[in-house]
Amino acid sequence: MQRTQRPLLLAIDRSVTLLDLREHTGRAMSSGFDGVEWSLPDCFEQFQPAISHLDKSHIRAVAMRCEMMDVSSAAPFVSSRLQAASSLGAMVLNLSIPPVRRGNDGEGFARYQDALNFAYELLHRVRFEAEATGVTVALEAATGGCFLSPIEVRELIDAVNSSAIGVCLDVERIGAIGSPLDWIHTLHRRVQAVRYTDVPYSKGSAAAQTSQVPIDTLIQALDGIPSDCPLILSGSGAISGAGMAALRLAIPPSNSFAGR
Repeated sequence: MQRTQRPLLLAIDRSVTLLDLREHTGRAMSSGFDGVEWSLPDCFEQFQPAISHLDKSHIRAVAMRCEMMDVSSAAPFVSSRLQAASSLGAMVLNLSIPPVRRGNDGEGFARYQDALNFAYELLHRVRFEAEATGVTVALEAATGGCFLSPIEVRELIDAVNSSAIGVCLDVERIGAIGSPLDWIHTLHRRVQAVRYTDVPYSKGSAAAQTSQVPIDTLIQALDGIPSDCPLILSGSGAISGAGMAALRLAIPPSNSFAGR
């Protein structure tokens, strides 16, 4: 079986300016990353005139949080972000929906079922746009107090029934409630991106001591996912060139990932 290296992307926060985006992307590429995931800012339209000056081949994924809880408003918004992702050359849009609120305070859905129904309706409405743009929508799982079971996520994605709809697994969050291996085995081909936060930079670092999912466990889990599915890394200190290099090296180069 041929072995290929999985694309490693560095997560870039939505708060960066266009100049920062160029700088951070350049650092990421020089530190050995294969590209970046950019969390799209609310004012993305203001960036568009200058987007042509970016090397779009480096933006492999984008992320967005949908704050709207009305599908009729949320669907056009997500569709516009799919167009933005396509214009940037991204292959996947990682989508977070509003959380399930705790108690009577805060923003979010009052009931778990409301969040599930919203996710289904939203994904069902944007699936054709995703197929047309060639950008896969990956629902962020184990976030916002929702999508806490891999079987639940599998049934949701299968109900939408589109090759352009999948899931982005947050391994750190999943590790707090269950087994990443179980999630990956259950979802398999539906996994379009994997997110790993707080990657340890060295064996003696605080991150290495508190990380809930060891790197070797993560690598073992990823063996069940196609090799073109990106691993998105983030962590404190990654903003510096040295931090990026250390973050990239946290994934052992001797462990190539299985091609499928």
